[in-house]
Amino acid sequence: MWQLIVGGILGFGASELLGRDEKQKDKDTIKEFRERISELEEFRPYQEKIKDDINHEGFDYSFRGYSSYDKVNSKKFHTLRKKYVTDANAIENYIDKTDDDLYDEKYEIGVQDAIDKEGFDNALLTYHDWKDIKDKKYQTLLKNYKKSAKALAKHLNYEIT
Repeated sequence: MWQLIVGGILGFGASELLGRDEKQKDKDTIKEFRERISELEEFRPYQEKIKDDINHEGFDYSFRGYSSYDKVNSKKFHTLRKKYVTDANAIENYIDKTDDDLYDEKYEIGVQDAIDKEGFDNALLTYHDWKDIKDKKYQTLLKNYKKSAKALAKHLNYEIT
């Protein structure tokens, strides 16, 4: 009888050890898998990584808040990004100073209301064309902002929708 008890204990102990070995193997496999993904990410074009950021964080926030993308080694990208940030900041500052005057009577919506509802980039790029606002400085800033956003998006092969 004691032999059965000892055998049972040894069997249970062995199965526990084997179970731990299997768990460790699983952990090692997961670790190796993550390391391999990390290695593959290094060879993935930076445009694809940034498009993922845009899809998760939004176009404007990706460039003005989420990252400066210092690891990207493209002079053209950094030139386009810097122009976008400059133009976005310029129109945002102007909107903040003159919000009461930036109202589309025909569609009964103000620029700041649209930004609050749709987000900065969506409100200015896709939600409405804002052509009925007669403020010349605003129209110039909007034109510059749209141009720089489209140039950056084109460089990344990203469609602003």
